[in-house]
Amino acid sequence: MAYATLEELKSATGEDRLLRMSGQNSSEDSESYFTRQLEASSGMIDSYLSRRYSVPVDTTGDVSLAAAL
Repeated sequence: MAYATLEELKSATGEDRLLRMSGQNSSEDSESYFTRQLEASSGMIDSYLSRRYSVPVDTTGDVSLAAAL
């Protein structure tokens, strides 16, 4: 389970900026790059939280929790 989606990242950052940040040549390559990064980030979050909580954390309906992660 990802704690953030590619669409949320695009909305917060903007597609043009994401393309520049990724260093990729096309938006398709950039999307693939950031999808992998979001998955890796979710895994890292889970690795820290699993010491104390059941993971993945269900953020459905809890805007403040989702924002904190």
